[in-house]
Amino acid sequence: MKQPISPRQKRAWRSALAGLGLLTLSPAPAALAARGPLARQEPAVVPCALTVRQQPLAEVLASIEQQTGYRFLYVDQANRLARRITVEAPHSNLKAVLALVAAQAGVAFTVQDKRIVVKATERGTAAASAADPVLVQGRVTDATGAGLPGVSIRVKDATTGTTSTNDGSYQLSVPMGSVLTFSFIGYLPQQLTVGEKTTYDLV
Repeated sequence: MKQPISPRQKRAWRSALAGLGLLTLSPAPAALAARGPLARQEPAVVPCALTVRQQPLAEVLASIEQQTGYRFLYVDQANRLARRITVEAPHSNLKAVLALVAAQAGVAFTVQDKRIVVKATERGTAAASAADPVLVQGRVTDATGAGLPGVSIRVKDATTGTTSTNDGSYQLSVPMGSVLTFSFIGYLPQQLTVGEKTTYDLV
């Protein structure tokens, strides 16, 4: 008469068979969940680096698609896709980059899972010309007229900016009405508002 197998012996046999690959253990529910589609990441945590100067909106959005895997859906945006924008966000995230693009292009973005709907805004339609970037240039000098290299020129409340060259000159594409902040070690910061002029020299 066969002796009944004790629970301890059963566990030993199961371990031995599993080690030989003869027993397939059922995965735990948590493991099954891990095999499913990854949870959608919020745009604020999706890495996105963007540095473009006077580039059409269509090309900018294509670059964002390639980096993030998100896809843009356009609603009557044919006239906006050719608009050229300038964005400098080399170490940023999708949410911040979309905000910078929206401000210049006069559009609004609505994120739906892995799709982003692009629509024109009323403000963008009414002030399209004001949103178009203009090339601002000039020269920063000291009291003697010598050029100051390395002066930081940035758009207030944005990441767009540049620095002056060896002779103090600079160029920057910004929307009309932008406030530029000039800062340099040993000097008080100065600000100016971009109007219809395109050349601004600062002493």
